[in-house]
Amino acid sequence: RATLQLFKVERGLGGGDVMYHAHYTKTRKEIQDQKDKIAKAASLKNQRREEQDRNVERKKGVKDEKLREKKRRREDREKDAMEKLRGGEGGGDSDDENMNDQDAP
Repeated sequence: RATLQLFKVERGLGGGDVMYHAHYTKTRKEIQDQKDKIAKAASLKNQRREEQDRNVERKKGVKDEKLREKKRRREDREKDAMEKLRGGEGGGDSDDENMNDQDAP
């Protein structure tokens, strides 16, 4: 046979406040101080979470803007290269022919 004694009663599962403890009793002031401390810690945690979320969104916006700018520059380079090829085809061939003609005599 086993005899059991109630040792501790806690609200919630592993994270709540202690409702009853067999070996330790707290005054009302100690209980209130502990609740205040827990509330303050939770508030600080929420503030940090919100700040982190804002930072993530800000960094994501910067990254997206950087990628858009990079894409725009690449498209500009491609466009310039295509214009150069289209514009340079007629002039480039005639220069090569003129050079060959000059070398021939």
